[in-house]
Order: sequence, then C-alpha cells, then structure tokens
Amino acid sequence: MPDTTAFKQKLLDQKTELEDRISRVKQSIRRPPSTTDWEDLATERENSEVVDALGNAAVKELEQVKAALMRIERRRYFICDRCCHEIEVARLEAMPYTTVCRHCAENDD
Repeated sequence: MPDTTAFKQKLLDQKTELEDRISRVKQSIRRPPSTTDWEDLATERENSEVVDALGNAAVKELEQVKAALMRIERRRYFICDRCCHEIEVARLEAMPYTTVCRHCAENDD
C-alpha cells in the first residue's frame, strides 16, 4: 500500500483551511445589519443566506476530512468502504476524503 504521509499532510492543511473558513462565516453571520433601508436589508439577508450555505458546505467537507484522517490512523485509508478493494491513488489525490473506489462511485451514478 502507498505511504499516507503526503495524504495526511494534505488533509491536515485542508482541515485548517476549512476551520478558518467556518470561523470567518460565523463572524460574518454574527454581524448586525449595517443599514435600516429595507432594500439593503433584503440584499444583506440574501447575502447572509449564501454565506450560511457556504458555511454548511464547509462543515460537511470538514467532517469528511476528519473521517479521512481517522481512516489513516486506523490504516483503512486506501480501502473502499463498499467493496474493500483498494482505492486508486489518483482518485485519492483528486478527492483525498473519498471513501469509495472509482468502480463503486460509478455504480452509485
């Protein structure tokens, strides 16, 4: 099996980036409205919803990254959760938190 060192570092870097992004989203959401104009308030509300959605996506991705780091610790990183065959290195390089091999992913579609 391939070495996990580079994958672990990539995941740790991604984890840090996601935690920073989530922190910035939380700070943005906590800010009080900057205007009392109804149209501007509506625009700010729409922007807040977009920022909230981005934050939710970051939280989900962070959970996947943490799970991948756990799979590395358990020595299951290269093993497909479905078929127990090896996950291709190229697939992990493209999506380091994937849990399934290319074959199982294609069967999901």
